[in-house]
Amino acid sequence: MRGPDPQALTLAVLAPTSGAMGVVGPAILNATRLAAEEAEKSLDRRLELVLVDAGRDPATVAGDVRAVVSQGAVRGVVGTHTSDVRVAVERAIAGTVPYVFTPPHELDRVRGGTIMLGTGPREQILAPLLLLCERERVRRWALVGNDYVWPRQLHRRARGIISSLGGEPVFEQFVPIGRFDPDHLVRTVLAARPDGVLVSLIGRDGIRFHRAFARAGADRRIVRLCTALDESCLLSVGGDEQGALFSAMPAPADADDDAHRRLVRDYDARFGPIAPPLGSYAEGAHDGVRLLADLLSRGSARPAPGDVAVRLARAEGVVLSPVPV
Repeated sequence: MRGPDPQALTLAVLAPTSGAMGVVGPAILNATRLAAEEAEKSLDRRLELVLVDAGRDPATVAGDVRAVVSQGAVRGVVGTHTSDVRVAVERAIAGTVPYVFTPPHELDRVRGGTIMLGTGPREQILAPLLLLCERERVRRWALVGNDYVWPRQLHRRARGIISSLGGEPVFEQFVPIGRFDPDHLVRTVLAARPDGVLVSLIGRDGIRFHRAFARAGADRRIVRLCTALDESCLLSVGGDEQGALFSAMPAPADADDDAHRRLVRDYDARFGPIAPPLGSYAEGAHDGVRLLADLLSRGSARPAPGDVAVRLARAEGVVLSPVPV
C-alpha cells in the first residue's frame, strides 16, 4: 500500500502457491526468502520481494505482473512456473524490466528478453533417453504430458531422439492441467504395451499419475522418465522402491559441490528439518533471485541466455548453486 521503498531493491517473485504446481510453492517461497536475505548481506542493501501467485491462469498472472511493473513497483521479475505463464508474462512486460525464468523450458534457442536459467529440451532429455534406451533396452515409448507449450515441444524433440536411437513412440496423449482421470490414463498407456513412459505432467498432475501407476502394479515392470519431477513431488509420490523411476530434472540432492552443500546447510538452518525439501524448482528460484539482485545492483542486467547470464554473474562474484544434468 505504501509503494516501493526507494532505498530498497524490489523484485517480483512469480511462484505457484495454487494450482497443479502449488505442491512446490512452499519450498520456492523459502528458497527465495533465503536468497533475499543472502543478497542483503552481500550487497549491503535491503531487498524486497513481491509475491505473485503464478499457479493461476496465464492471463490473470500476466495482468498482475503488468500492474506492478507499470506502476514502477518492481525492478525485475523472477519466475518459477509453467511456460504458458511465461509466454503471457513476456508479452505483458515487453522487456521493460529484466525477467529471469528458472525451470526447464521448451526453447532450443532462446529469443527475446528473458534470462533463461533452466535447460532446453534437447539438453534435458537427450542423455537420459540415451541411457535408458541403451542400458535398460527401452524401445517402445509412451509419452504423456499436460496440454500446453512446454510438454508439446519437449515431446516433439523426444520423438525424434527416440526414433534416432532405434526406439518407437507407440502412444502419446496430452491432458488438461488438473482435469483428467489418472487411472483411466494409466489404463490407456498400458494398453499400448510400452517399455517406458516419458512423463511430462506437472506438480500434482504428475503425483496423481504416478500413484495410479503404482496402484496398477505397472511401477514394477515399466520404466518412467519424468521431466517435471522434483524432490517435493517425489516425496508426495512416496519415493521409488522399484528403481524404475527416473527424473530428467536437475538433481540438487546429488550435487557434490561446495556452493550446493552450503545452500543446503543454510536452508536447513534457516527453516528447520521439517521444512519442504529444497528441490530443483526451489533451488532454481533461489539462484534466480541471487542472480537478478546482483545484476541489477551492478547495473549489468540485460537479456541473455541462462548460461551467458550465469557466467557474467560468476565473473562478478555471485555464488550460484550448481545445476547438474
